[in-house]
Amino acid sequence: EVPTRVAHRPCMGRLAASLEVLKGELRRAKYDEGPLDADALLSGDPSAYLRLLHFALLRCSTDVARWLAELGYELYAKSDARFVECVWRLMRQELGYRHALSTKQFLSAGFAERKLQLTIESLRLVSAKHADLGR
Repeated sequence: EVPTRVAHRPCMGRLAASLEVLKGELRRAKYDEGPLDADALLSGDPSAYLRLLHFALLRCSTDVARWLAELGYELYAKSDARFVECVWRLMRQELGYRHALSTKQFLSAGFAERKLQLTIESLRLVSAKHADLGR
């Protein structure tokens, strides 16, 4: 179980369901980087999502991280804006994934549903690529 910190909130429907899906993907990815801050995720706090994207692309699979480095993607020691721009490019060019968020929207508060979906898909794409690289 991925530990979660959350304050009591009225039912949030789709957001709450998406958060549960995200927690399931993180369990499958063996996420062990501390508790999720559900309030931050549900409010669309970009720092909460940046942490998860860093995990997905840099720590979830050493094979995927190595593959990205071999392709020339330098994801370490970047500003948040540069990191997100690089992630958008690699997701589009290497993983064939386009999403509805601009980098500006991702780095601003809000857009929680879209950020949740992006993070879920990122974890799934990394998992699929990890399996593919292992063949």
